[in-house]
Amino acid sequence: MAGDLQNFPVLLAKIHLATAAIQTTQARYTDADKNYDAAWTILQRNQLEQSTIAAEALHGKGMVALQQRKYGLAETMFNQVLSFPLVDRYTKAST
Repeated sequence: MAGDLQNFPVLLAKIHLATAAIQTTQARYTDADKNYDAAWTILQRNQLEQSTIAAEALHGKGMVALQQRKYGLAETMFNQVLSFPLVDRYTKAST
């Protein structure tokens, strides 16, 4: 039971991400942005800001920003993902 509760924030964040992805394909960018924000908030509260699911949330938020022609915000979101230690480890491992 305790393990289930530990995974709950990740599951909830994934639900927000899936909902946001659907909303993005429907060009409902404001709604999608709110769901990406909700996922990000859940991950921050549970100290998962450097996880792969956090990268998904930031990437999605960046993609919505691109659709809305908010290029500075999109760049900020993508750069935030690129600053993750996980990215550095992956880059070093793949070269």
